[in-house]
Amino acid sequence: MVVQRLWQKVFPWSLVIWCVLGIILHFNLWLILTGIGIWILLLFFTIPGLFWTYAYMVPFTRQNIKLLQKAVEAKPQLPNPYFMYGVYWAKQRKYDQAIPLLETVLHYSGKKSLPKHQLNLAVVYRENGQYQKTVDILTKLISQGIKSYPIYITLAVTFLRQNNLPEALESARKARSFNVNATEPVLVMGKAHFQMGDFATAKDDYQWAIAHTSWPVESYYWLGRAEFELGELETAETHLKTSVERITEDPLLSDVPATEAESWLLKVQNIQSNR
Repeated sequence: MVVQRLWQKVFPWSLVIWCVLGIILHFNLWLILTGIGIWILLLFFTIPGLFWTYAYMVPFTRQNIKLLQKAVEAKPQLPNPYFMYGVYWAKQRKYDQAIPLLETVLHYSGKKSLPKHQLNLAVVYRENGQYQKTVDILTKLISQGIKSYPIYITLAVTFLRQNNLPEALESARKARSFNVNATEPVLVMGKAHFQMGDFATAKDDYQWAIAHTSWPVESYYWLGRAEFELGELETAETHLKTSVERITEDPLLSDVPATEAESWLLKVQNIQSNR
């Protein structure tokens, strides 16, 4: 088993060594091509999982996903085929199919790449609603001294979805300490402050986020909502109106549907007209 895994890990480099030797020793073209042909045959028969992974990556195959499926079915003892296939399913939002593949990646990852793959798996767990698994992975990474912006922002969003607002705020602040110009931590903080009833701070958060985002959409909705709670109806109406326009134009950039934004805009306008 160990020998097989070592072979799968080392064999791809033999092609590089052969080509370098060919240049140094001035092999003729046919000898080099013969060596490459033998290498491809050995790859196909001894490491089919890697062969089909490489085939998937060749441009003229147009990344036919069936090639990756063949690669995984060959059960290679390498992380890349499982990772690439898992990412494919994650992008399709078919997390139940992505998770077993990304879990397998961990078994074959080296020490350097393992934290990155653990973070990827944590994100997919989060998107699949398995929040505790996400928290467990990330807190373990932090306890090992591995701290970064992606880890803390993933943790912040997870805590926010769990309605654990104090932890969401703390994680967002730590994420921001790695990148003071990042808007995502501020958006998490804004949502947390809003849900905690601290509308003035939420307003400040969303104003900052809007000023630092090239095309803010949903932020205008939450800014308008915060201003409504603060009794600032004129500015609330303006910002809610903007949110309706932008959400309608770019619905994929907002978790808030345009109909919800419209209902709050009408509410503000009705209060304004009855004054």
